[in-house]
Amino acid sequence: MSGVGAASIRRLDTADVEAFRELRGAALASEPAAFAAHPDDPEEAKCEPEHWRWRLLRSPVLAAAAPGGRLLGMAGWYRGGGVKTSHRAFLWGLFVRPEARGRGLARGLLQAVIAEVRAAGGIESLWAGVSAEQQAATALYERLGFTCWGLEPRALKLGDRFLDERQLVLFLEA
Repeated sequence: MSGVGAASIRRLDTADVEAFRELRGAALASEPAAFAAHPDDPEEAKCEPEHWRWRLLRSPVLAAAAPGGRLLGMAGWYRGGGVKTSHRAFLWGLFVRPEARGRGLARGLLQAVIAEVRAAGGIESLWAGVSAEQQAATALYERLGFTCWGLEPRALKLGDRFLDERQLVLFLEA
């Protein structure tokens, strides 16, 4: 467990299902242009706690927690599942509650994910997609060594508005 200001960063486990589910819902509601997922997607709308436990077991999620335990932010990642893709990891769901921003939590979460991916062994790169509207997020990724390798036009559609998505990669040194 590492710390960022008064918050600590830790890996969520199945005991954190309700807190994770609430934080994920807050992320999708407060930043609809930042995520490919939508609250009405079947993967998001499932109510069974078992589904949410399965999600935490399937993909590591790191969270920034306030001293009282309330989750302030999160970032998840997963390793490529195939023979030809297991050398790659993919970042998803980086989010910090609006009231907790400006304290370095997103940076701390991203650094913790990078450290965990490095420690996993055999992973050579970490990939991410960021809405082109999320300029602060893109700047953070780039400060931590990510390179933008492309722009996917009209990657998402929110109502009648199209959103482009920047594709980023961090090549991990051996």
